[in-house]
Amino acid sequence: MSDNMLSSAKAGEWDNVIAQESARRDLIQDFFATKATVEEAQWVASGVRRIMDVDKEIMCMGKNDMRLIAAELDSLHRGKQVSNAYQKYA
Repeated sequence: MSDNMLSSAKAGEWDNVIAQESARRDLIQDFFATKATVEEAQWVASGVRRIMDVDKEIMCMGKNDMRLIAAELDSLHRGKQVSNAYQKYA
């Protein structure tokens, strides 16, 4: 599921990432409701590390996308200011 979230993030499908994260959170809570055996501990730790790595990558992409959106909004705002000034003095 984490890999699907990463694919969605790479595609810019943030609504899908959020929906998958909610479902994944429920699965993780269910999984950890049962204590892992000593034999499973290494496997579980590896899985948790993988989830954390993917989450870090998704968060970095989210921050980058937010910066791009902010720059676009700033550009639109400046364009509107220019348009308003032009209309005022035209």
